[in-house]
Amino acid sequence: MTATEGLEPEVYGSPLHGNDLVKQTLEELRKQKLTANDATEFDLKPVVELFTRINEEMALSQPKNVVEFVIDFLCKNYPNHLHGFSSIWNSDPELEQARLVVVEFFKYNKLPVEIASHFTRAGYDTLDTIASLNRDSLSEIEKYSNAEWLPGHKVRLLKMFENIEQHIIEFKRDRPFQSLHKSG
Repeated sequence: MTATEGLEPEVYGSPLHGNDLVKQTLEELRKQKLTANDATEFDLKPVVELFTRINEEMALSQPKNVVEFVIDFLCKNYPNHLHGFSSIWNSDPELEQARLVVVEFFKYNKLPVEIASHFTRAGYDTLDTIASLNRDSLSEIEKYSNAEWLPGHKVRLLKMFENIEQHIIEFKRDRPFQSLHKSG
């Protein structure tokens, strides 16, 4: 099987493929053959079943926005496979705004979104609830989230929660988005 097998000839004549380098690359790809060692066996049956099911649901509901429908479908039927995304997608918009402020707060303090999600999933999803925490609370949140924070992140968190109120004040003062101040 060649890398370009199945492509229609008019694709090669499109403006995207007018470049000599692109033509040359496509020619080289056509010459290459995949060997058994290049690809692993992949069972397409679950993929076909998923797309068949999505197609059936779409035929029934005739959605105006196909992409949004597919995301809704996946969030509704496969939430565990989406690692928390479905809870964000399906949440109350006002609560979600407060959670986004918490995420921005952690990013502002050079901590990843993943750590912010540990706090929001533990119920600390507003700046007010974050302000109620202290250094001793961190181990409970880490345990509840079934996470193991990296040493550098732990140090940053410990330092931040030594004086969390001051960090929140600085965040609110330095943030250019006034809408963030109202929600948390």
